[in-house]
Amino acid sequence: MTVRPSFNDVQDERMGGRFRMGGKDVQNNRTGIARRPVALTTLSGAVKIRPMNGQQFVRRARRYARRNGLAFDFDPDHGKGSHGTLRLGQRQAQVKHGEIKPGLLLTMLRQLGIDRRRF
Repeated sequence: MTVRPSFNDVQDERMGGRFRMGGKDVQNNRTGIARRPVALTTLSGAVKIRPMNGQQFVRRARRYARRNGLAFDFDPDHGKGSHGTLRLGQRQAQVKHGEIKPGLLLTMLRQLGIDRRRF
């Protein structure tokens, strides 16, 4: 059974370093910092995407690849300016260094063939 967080169940990370997902407190055991989900399902059923930076995206993509048995490679030198190339299986996307807003995040997930609810 997969618990999808509703938008109203999520508390701000600054409130004790935790947030609520499906009535349960969620906290990252390794660092003690709450891991905020990328996609939140609102009460109306729509999916809301949170912005993140390039480093967070690469970290989550590496974790996704490990869970799904996909080949992962990130080459920060193969791209123009502050962009790098991320390869996930047979697909690739350009990842920028700074903040990645929801529209670009959805495009990169689509290029890599990742369902936004599973990322």
